[in-house]
Amino acid sequence: RAAHGRTSQGTDATGERAQRRTLGGFGHDAVKRASSRTLILGDSGNGKSFWAKGQIDALGTAKPILVWDPTAEWAGPSADRPLRGANTFPSVDALCVALGRAALPRCVVQIARDADADFRRFCSLAFTAGDCVCVIDEAHNFCRQGKCPVELLDLLRMSRHRRVDLYLIGQRPFALAPDIRDQVNRTVLFRMSGAESLNWCDREREQGLGARVANLAP
Repeated sequence: RAAHGRTSQGTDATGERAQRRTLGGFGHDAVKRASSRTLILGDSGNGKSFWAKGQIDALGTAKPILVWDPTAEWAGPSADRPLRGANTFPSVDALCVALGRAALPRCVVQIARDADADFRRFCSLAFTAGDCVCVIDEAHNFCRQGKCPVELLDLLRMSRHRRVDLYLIGQRPFALAPDIRDQVNRTVLFRMSGAESLNWCDREREQGLGARVANLAP
């Protein structure tokens, strides 16, 4: 893993395709920790969720997996490369009922509208459960500047102690709450085109990185 401020071409189980499309590995330290907090950023349609699913699938069943999936990217008929072995739920209540009956290794919650309350409960569930992998897709819709649920902040700040590996997937880095950006220990960048996003890459990560991110293959 590259040290903070350096750039390395991202590689993963999806092979050459991903190598052309991602820049990854901005670690705040080089020490293997009890948990990881990965932020995945890029414009819509550039393969962020597809790449993340490859990462999660490669984990196997060592830890339970909880996925917040408001756009049905991770499971169901519209999903491109659905998460293998996933159980889907229309609410956190339904998920909790199912977990009370049996251990389920891969759970995907899909709520399209009016989901703020359920999102807070989802974060609380991951925090309480501990020792799991938690994926939050479309994170920019739920942790914007000035509107970041305390339940998510608690999960981020205490993830090491709770042994929770976090994957947060979003689009515009400057729109995310600063606490979110500050708490991650790895950032993976896909193609971005907006001036504010590219300026953020140069200012917060590495001078000249914005141009490289803009030129990644779509």
